[in-house]
Amino acid sequence: PDNTEILDAAGDVFTRLGEVEKAVTVLRRSIHIAPGANYATYMNLGQLLEGHEALRTFEQGLDLMRRRDASLGKAHARKPSADEPSADEVRYSLRAQICSALCAVAELFLTDLCEEADAEARCELCVQEAIALQA
Repeated sequence: PDNTEILDAAGDVFTRLGEVEKAVTVLRRSIHIAPGANYATYMNLGQLLEGHEALRTFEQGLDLMRRRDASLGKAHARKPSADEPSADEVRYSLRAQICSALCAVAELFLTDLCEEADAEARCELCVQEAIALQA
């Protein structure tokens, strides 16, 4: 199917069943159909990949999250409805997800990519950015 919500859900199911190759296939299909639609798809796929491929996937997801964070910073002018979370609440939650993604990238530099010449520096940058987001 070409429904990204169904593909993302299938990716989750396949992952839980230990069917990693099937999960990777459907998550890649979801990204191919709608490349900028859901940063969580990139993060879920990145967890299933290794090395530079995982890093590229995480970085694409992080880019989407950072852009969303920046747009929420401009959203203060609009007042949410009573049943809708405020931009600050959404931004706080998003920043927690960004921190989690940065930790996943740092972990890559401690494991799969530990032999990279700049691994220590890249890991440190991830940690510093995560700390700055939570300040």
